[in-house]
Order: sequence, then structure tokens, then C-alpha cells
Amino acid sequence: LQSEYGNAALTPERSQGWDAGITQRGLDGAVEASATWFDRTSKDLIAFVSCFGVTSGVCVGKPNGTYDNIARAEAKGLEFALKLRPVEAFTVAAAYTWLDAENRSTGTANFGRKLQRRPADSLTVNADYRWAFGLATGATVTMVGDSFDNASNTRRLDGYVLTDLRASFPVTERVEVYGRVENLFDERYQTIFQYGTPGRAAYGGVRLSY
Repeated sequence: LQSEYGNAALTPERSQGWDAGITQRGLDGAVEASATWFDRTSKDLIAFVSCFGVTSGVCVGKPNGTYDNIARAEAKGLEFALKLRPVEAFTVAAAYTWLDAENRSTGTANFGRKLQRRPADSLTVNADYRWAFGLATGATVTMVGDSFDNASNTRRLDGYVLTDLRASFPVTERVEVYGRVENLFDERYQTIFQYGTPGRAAYGGVRLSY
């Protein structure tokens, strides 16, 4: 409300939603699958408005953007998850979300348009293996589909794929060394228009437990 991006005329956001799902396990826990449907209706949804190149309306005096209400918005979708453990030391888990999020404010220019920065498709896959001599290794692949950066859906944000690696090894019962590499392939992507995101990065350290 009071920052340089604030809007004193904002109305509190309200929403109603529900979800229903099912989970099935089999083979003594070696397989687990689930599916969930969700549905939410929001009134006066608070969203950030980019004022890049806009000097009228809610953007007056707010060159860096501001917050505003969306009178009505609806979001619905499906979430699927699958976890496999073919052997005790190896686990693979995947989660996929399909999302349909729209502006449903009747009588406005953006009625029926997609809500900004809500990708329709996203998928995460994790694989972890613990070796007999104590080394734990893993990888995560995250795939995110295209989305729109603005309410009018004229500025598209391209989808991207990120790959992370990790490993840890217990030196003693209480000391463990670890390392990880994030964004292994140095993917260049944006989750917000013209906002930078980290490139490839590596981390390492020591964990102590008592």
C-alpha cells in the first residue's frame, strides 16, 4: 500500500476454492500415483501491473509499476504425481501441473485473457540414488511452459528447462560434505520481463549434526 509500488485504493482479496484428489499405492510402496483437480474463484485479486511504456490509468506516477485489483479471476487445473522406487536405494518422482488461469472481469478489456506469469504447463522430475558406500547423488529437471508477462497477453515469456545436480557424502557419523550445481546448462530465461535470473552456480559445504 505505501511503497513506491503501492496503491492506496486496493481492496482486500477474497477467494473460494476446492480440490479433490486420489492417491494409489502399490507393490509395497514401490509405486505411488496421485491426481488432484483444483478450482478457485478470486474476487479483487491483487496483481502487479507493469508500467513499462505506460503512463495512463493506474500507472500515473508509477513508472516502475504498481499493484491493482482484478475484479474476478478463475483458476482451475490438474496436478499429477508419480513416485517410483524400483529398489530401496533409487527413487524417481515426477509432478506435473496443468493450469488454466483467466481474468473473468466482465466488461473489461482483459476479460478472457490469461492471468500474467501463470504457465499453463510445468513439470518437475527428481531422481535420487544412494550408493552402498554412503554417497548420495541426485538430479532435478524442471520444465516450465510459456506464459504472458502482462495482463493484455501481448508480451510472452518463453518457457525454459533447468537441470540441477546434487551429491553428499558422510565423512563421519556427524559430519557430511555436500555439493550441488544449479542451472547446469546455464539456461537464460525470464520469469518476469527484463528481470535477470541466476546462471550456472555451484555450491559446496559441510554439515554438522549433534
